[in-house]
Amino acid sequence: MQSSHCCRPSPKQEKVYSRLHESLDRLIREGNAVHYRKGQVIFYEGHHPCGFYLLKEGRVSLKESTAGSRPKMHPTEDKLLGLVHLLSETPYCSTCTAEEDVDIIFVPKTIVLQYLDENK
Repeated sequence: MQSSHCCRPSPKQEKVYSRLHESLDRLIREGNAVHYRKGQVIFYEGHHPCGFYLLKEGRVSLKESTAGSRPKMHPTEDKLLGLVHLLSETPYCSTCTAEEDVDIIFVPKTIVLQYLDENK
């Protein structure tokens, strides 16, 4: 999600990422629909993920906390958020805020781990 390697899967994670992406519909069906109002924070930079998000409707911004930084991305519908951080077990490299009212599907880490365990 940003230009550095922070939000991209490593070569080692690429296989797992691809496998999850192929089964995304199943994972999403097991997720929870969540509504955020404009201005609400979805996740914070530096926090460890407890799942990943699929943006279904609306617009969010991703922004690093460095002084004077501007939003680095404005994902729109059908974008995955936080999956790379979840798989790499690294903290988020930016804060995600609702630019307008948004509807998101949140897929908990437990569902992802269960799926990976069942599909080794």
